[in-house]
Amino acid sequence: MRGTILLLLSSILLGCGEEVGNRNDNACPNPSTDPLAARVFVVQPRITAEHMESYEAYQTHLVELARTHVAPCLARDRTNIVVFPENTGLPAAFIGSRGQAARASTSAFAAFLALGGQYNQAVQFYKDKWPNVALPTQIELGITDTVWRAFYETNELIAQELGAWVIASANVSGLVERSTDPIEIAALADPDQKNVSYVYVARDPAVYNTAFVHAPDGSIFAMRKKPYLVASEKNDLAFTAGSLRDATPIEIGPIAIGIFTSKDAWMPDMVDRLAALGADTFVQPEAFAGWTIAEGPDEPYAWSPDILSQSAMAAVRKHGAYKHGVVSHLTGNLFDMTFDGQSIILADPVPGELQRAYVGQSEEGGVMAVAPWVIDDPIEEDPTATIDARKAKLRATGQELLPGGPRANQYVETVIAADVGNSSPLPPTNDGPKGVLSASRPIFDVGQSEQSHAAVAWTNTSPIVVVFQEGARGATRIVAVTSEDQGKTFGAPHSIAPNGNAQIAPAVLVTGMVVYVAWQEIDKQGSRIACAISADRGKTFGMPVYLPSEVAAQADSWQPAFASASGFAFLAYVDGSSGNERIMLAKTAEGALAFTTNPMETTKPYPAGDVRNNQWSPSVAANANHVAVAWVDFRHGNWDVFLSRSTDAGSSFAAPLRIDDATDAPERLHNDAFVTFLPNVDPSTLAVGWSDVRLRNRYAAPRVSLVAGSVIGQSRRFGSTDANAYSPRLAQLGAGRVALVWQDDRTLGSDIYLSTSIDAGANFGTEMRVDDGGDGPSYQTAPVIAGDGTGNVIVAWEDSRSGQRRIRFALGKP
Repeated sequence: MRGTILLLLSSILLGCGEEVGNRNDNACPNPSTDPLAARVFVVQPRITAEHMESYEAYQTHLVELARTHVAPCLARDRTNIVVFPENTGLPAAFIGSRGQAARASTSAFAAFLALGGQYNQAVQFYKDKWPNVALPTQIELGITDTVWRAFYETNELIAQELGAWVIASANVSGLVERSTDPIEIAALADPDQKNVSYVYVARDPAVYNTAFVHAPDGSIFAMRKKPYLVASEKNDLAFTAGSLRDATPIEIGPIAIGIFTSKDAWMPDMVDRLAALGADTFVQPEAFAGWTIAEGPDEPYAWSPDILSQSAMAAVRKHGAYKHGVVSHLTGNLFDMTFDGQSIILADPVPGELQRAYVGQSEEGGVMAVAPWVIDDPIEEDPTATIDARKAKLRATGQELLPGGPRANQYVETVIAADVGNSSPLPPTNDGPKGVLSASRPIFDVGQSEQSHAAVAWTNTSPIVVVFQEGARGATRIVAVTSEDQGKTFGAPHSIAPNGNAQIAPAVLVTGMVVYVAWQEIDKQGSRIACAISADRGKTFGMPVYLPSEVAAQADSWQPAFASASGFAFLAYVDGSSGNERIMLAKTAEGALAFTTNPMETTKPYPAGDVRNNQWSPSVAANANHVAVAWVDFRHGNWDVFLSRSTDAGSSFAAPLRIDDATDAPERLHNDAFVTFLPNVDPSTLAVGWSDVRLRNRYAAPRVSLVAGSVIGQSRRFGSTDANAYSPRLAQLGAGRVALVWQDDRTLGSDIYLSTSIDAGANFGTEMRVDDGGDGPSYQTAPVIAGDGTGNVIVAWEDSRSGQRRIRFALGKP
């Protein structure tokens, strides 16, 4: 009732286009026609000194933003979600008389240390409980009551008044409880507060960067702890990293949200995990350091909007699962720290529909709403302005906003909003011109269940086998279809192993009469790799076996991949049960399920739990006694492509070797590793492909490199230089011929392209479009390819032209 009264009063008294900070925000969004849409508000608050003086000042600032700019625009017929940025709770640390000395500091580090001296009693209370915690953690625990009282009670109030879901983040203990214990009140109560009847107490000595989801009644519905900490969080503030196992979608009304706090949004394992689990809305709370200026004196200069383009925007374009992205930015100068950016709400782009988004960039597709920056992009006044001239003017303004500058702290504070839905924006579209192989066909077009994650296998003596996942989120099953007439007809899909658990992300292998299928099976205990075998060319399958996890009680296995040679089948996968994602390789005699399993590396480069041990995106290839496993690896603090090889049919492997050629420039973001042998050249020669982001580039591109013995070739880049391309997959065509397919958004529609080589990968020919999705808003993603070894190939992909993701395929000779 309280929220309803506020809504009515606010609708009468206030508008949604009022002046906020120093720029006008967007008006209320046009209501979506999608019945499965939710209305999302992104609040971009600005830190100022006066908001840190008291609980009242902190709360009033954020509550008034919600009352003035969210309440009038609330949807009456759908779920409302309010998203605040990363570190919304950070200014609360400096509240009150105990924060006065800190507020007088000129550096954030000095301010933080000053808190320790003012919270002696509270710090000692926690030091007595947990004497071994680091000094920064002692201070962070000591300020728990202050931070949580301001942060939690503010968000609780906003949720209750608006009757909306609220997402906001703070750096706090992993568990905070309200206490009325007189001893704890005496030790922790704020001296500024009179007649204190309760305090908030840390019950966990670890401090996390945590995003909290408040339900409309104000209670905490869910939380997500940031796994990938930046250097200052880990080294200076001694935060604890969250668990990747906890990275699961949060269902709010009609949508499933994946929360990626800042750096998490660039990490391929985080992005891939949540997409595979069915998240459809990518929420990225951000506290970005600088927008048009260099991040620091030791950082090579990069344009921050370009870097941001490789997070939520790239994820929405790459993954068919993500239909929307929501990025909320914190702004303001906190002592000598700067926060800036442009909040944005994204959708799948529609070809031909472009608008200005981030400053210093070209127009973008898929922008539903974007916050303005401090000044307009110079191109708005001068359409002939070069990119360098535009950036120079924007950079000059960015310098003026810094502490001590003539426009210090005049960043934008605003609210933007849009309706984001589970079904839109996937309108049914007509077929376009035939692709380079043949007109595509749906693999099975009966029923309404969503299909995704196709895998294909084919040899000149086997049927074509296509497996994929089908069904609603949390209730998916793995099904197979087969063709015995080279793809002219396919049988009806049939389940591999019917049971009550969700099954996702299959892999398939055919070897003569035998068909292997592996998949992830998810239950309350976690995710396990299951594998089943068919002895009748894929018509029926036996009972599955489950591949082991390093820690059996914490199953967390992902991304199965197959190969076979010399009478053996090999199955690579990721095992995260130990707290780190590590590549495992299982081996069995062909036709059997008696796997022996070993990690690709028996030791970890870093202490257990350190994210730099993480490995992702495995691929395996085999030829005679040669076996190769490729993956992407975070050991250098970047996602690099690594390769390990065996010459004894997988009994032993050489030490892993980095094989990408992206140099040592920072923030390398590679993924989608894929490896195949080229036996017509040499039994040990490999072609390795991956999707590549280097030098903090704005765009991703497929690359392929040849590896012959110890010689690593220079990679070949595919796709357009001003568009993203992902997910390269290779297939042998026979006689030294190789085909490469990938997903490409050069038209903004996300299409499937192919290029072939007649000299075993040394050179590739024209890039040709495979799909026939047309030029409208249809999206073709996640291509896979298999060949029969005589020049015929099948390419399958996820396709949205029917209004939801379905598997389509094309057959032919490239």
